[in-house]
Amino acid sequence: EPQPHTPLRMVYTGNLLIGRGSSLAAISKALANINREGLKLTLDVYSPTELDPKTMELLNSNGCTFHPPVPKQEVEAIQQNADVVVFVESLEKAHRFAARLSFSTKLTDYFKSGKCIFAIGDKTIAPIEYLRENDAAIIANEYGEIEGQLLQLVQNPELICAYGKKAFACGRENHSEEVVKQRLIETISRAAGKTPV
Repeated sequence: EPQPHTPLRMVYTGNLLIGRGSSLAAISKALANINREGLKLTLDVYSPTELDPKTMELLNSNGCTFHPPVPKQEVEAIQQNADVVVFVESLEKAHRFAARLSFSTKLTDYFKSGKCIFAIGDKTIAPIEYLRENDAAIIANEYGEIEGQLLQLVQNPELICAYGKKAFACGRENHSEEVVKQRLIETISRAAGKTPV
């Protein structure tokens, strides 16, 4: 099986709306510490969303590089060349409700890619809850957990292969996109039944 790269490569493709930019900026801050004594982990962000100068600066430092969006057919190749694919939702309370019930087709693509998923999001958000229930990702539920979770990957690269297999198995066992959608809808319905945080 393919060995993880040195430095490890993380990739995020997609828009940075509803607070996702802040979550990626938090990864950059964590990388500032992790990469202090040499480059151990990089993050490439491909996005059409232009953010404020301060966030853009973070997304172009500490081992992060911001790229313009690429056509859909190139996304797959970029993900295949990465060790870790990043799934982010906002950790800001204001955005939590918008994200909480969202279904992400990105997850089904990630499962198919068989890559280790690093996910950031509040535990009340349906996709995060789904990933946790299926143990299909390395998850940070708050800003303070990001650096520790990323360090785990740097120090135990075998986790990357293990979680890549778990993600792929999760996609396979839940079969088609239809089944994954159905499961997510169930998770979302359960979440919707709960009182908003």
